[in-house]
Amino acid sequence: MDKPTRRKLEGLNHLVHDSVHAAVSETEKVHNEIARYPYAILQRITPIAMPVRMIEFVQASITGLVYRTIRVGATMASTAAAVTLAALPDDKPNP
Repeated sequence: MDKPTRRKLEGLNHLVHDSVHAAVSETEKVHNEIARYPYAILQRITPIAMPVRMIEFVQASITGLVYRTIRVGATMASTAAAVTLAALPDDKPNP
């Protein structure tokens, strides 16, 4: 592979990786903001406030784990692409 093509593909790999991470982070942020509303309302009901807090904690923990898993998967895919690109031989001029 010629150097300009390799550099473009490496740049594309970085761009996709960074874009996925940014999109997942923003989606997680919005998800958490939306999820807070019903919990805030339900926690005002004194008899169920404590169970609601526990359920909110569990839900937030699971949601965080899912988004972290997506980011780890994206990083693994980006790493695999980088390793594959590095393993491709350089073009050799024909004599």
